[in-house]
Amino acid sequence: SNLTGGPGGTGGQEGSGGAGGVAAGIYLESSSNNTFRNNTLSNLSGGRGGTGGSYGGSGGAGGKTYHFYLESASTATSINTTSTNISVDSTSRLTVRNYLTIKTLKPDSLPLSDVHVKVTDNTQTLYATVHYNGTDLLTDSNGLTPQILVTDRIYNGSSTPTENVTKVWVKRFT
Repeated sequence: SNLTGGPGGTGGQEGSGGAGGVAAGIYLESSSNNTFRNNTLSNLSGGRGGTGGSYGGSGGAGGKTYHFYLESASTATSINTTSTNISVDSTSRLTVRNYLTIKTLKPDSLPLSDVHVKVTDNTQTLYATVHYNGTDLLTDSNGLTPQILVTDRIYNGSSTPTENVTKVWVKRFT
């Protein structure tokens, strides 16, 4: 997507130019339970700052760029979507989730198959083989589990995320 915020206004005779407009790849206002999967947000640029007035006013600042911009009690989940610049107001929440694949290896870096695995996201068990009281598959002949959807970070009423803790246990019986 090629998105550019609008330009800032021109200042009066001695006034300063206005700030450039905000560019947002995904903008949500008063919108709940949104899910975005497998997206790449790119080619975003904030609007050009406005020009100063004819008698010496300063130019306006360029507009800001956000991959996600949530306000007015909006909620969303981003799954496997590239995003770095995030704006979340005090009433909104963005949960960022990604896929985790576990690869088990022998000391010589060869794959280790038939390994029991348990994955938890905070206190919730997401993946567990029979040894961990679950029904999920052991690692395959390449030492891999299927992809497991985990929470990476949460922007809860703030543009600063809380990092999520995902724990992994492995056990192999010989």
